[in-house]
Amino acid sequence: MDVSDIITCRVIIKMKNHRHAVGDEIAIVAGVYKKCGRGTYLGPAGLISASIRVIGDTKDKRSLRLSSIKPVMKNVDDDEAVVLTKEECVSLLEEISHLSDSLQQLQLKVEKMGK
Repeated sequence: MDVSDIITCRVIIKMKNHRHAVGDEIAIVAGVYKKCGRGTYLGPAGLISASIRVIGDTKDKRSLRLSSIKPVMKNVDDDEAVVLTKEECVSLLEEISHLSDSLQQLQLKVEKMGK
């Protein structure tokens, strides 16, 4: 493993940290804009930064470090909560497994047709 492999690995890890979707509400947990509290994710701004519309700020967007933001967890009301029996849960897991297998078979067929 040489230096370029290490750098490539670090770049890939940092790119995976962009786990927010455009329009998601985020909490600002560190930095100068922590006092503003929240913002809206607008997209990536490099490998370690994100473009954020900070609530109450004069600028349309700011570039904040990914380490300074966290997703806002939405509270689930009791009316929205879903309760499953063990049988329903097992049935759903079996269906997911079946769909996953079907998807893998389709991918193999596509690869064979593409050759």
